[in-house]
Amino acid sequence: MDDISLAAQLRRPAGDDASAIGEKMNISNAAVNRQAIGMLGLSAPQRVLEIGPGNGAFIEEIVADTAGEATGVHYTGLDWSAAMVEEASRRNAALVRSGCVQLLHGDAAALPFSAASFERVMAVNALYFWQPPLQYLAEIRRVMTPDGLLCLAFGDKAFMRHLPFTAHGFSLYDSDDVGALLTQAGLHVVSVRRFHEHARGITGGELDKTFILMTARPA
Repeated sequence: MDDISLAAQLRRPAGDDASAIGEKMNISNAAVNRQAIGMLGLSAPQRVLEIGPGNGAFIEEIVADTAGEATGVHYTGLDWSAAMVEEASRRNAALVRSGCVQLLHGDAAALPFSAASFERVMAVNALYFWQPPLQYLAEIRRVMTPDGLLCLAFGDKAFMRHLPFTAHGFSLYDSDDVGALLTQAGLHVVSVRRFHEHARGITGGELDKTFILMTARPA
């Protein structure tokens, strides 16, 4: 797959390649996903919104404990890839039937939820595709409770710009860039964490990766 096609699939997996791309993202992004989940500090009966959950590989880790028992957390995932919503629904069918997980197809530029619907919001490797980013962040702030917490995780610009596919439709950021956007959207930065790992990249090779995880609350 060439860089242009790969970039398009990472943005919105579709067609015959969607399933394989979803599994590659799971492998490449497993550690940063778990870091983001940990930073949310989840407890019952919080309502969690994830923007861009892909095929839902990490949903069970949000709503269940290590023994697989429900924790009382309610999860909603919104993805603009219909193929990923279908796969996530299949992967998490029992959790969906139980009522603790809801999966929707849609664009987070216009979230289909009322104000103050969620105590926690997370998005891992989705920020690159939000155009304009302030519209998405304003929507996130709208649906957060006044004491809510957002966790954004994204590859640092200095690392990401060396990946050839990011030249095609990716907007790259560092922590200062995102901090300024969060402030403009009416959010107050609570914490900034840099996460480094040497692990497999989306194209299969081993990479030294740097991610930034930022938490913020309504100002």
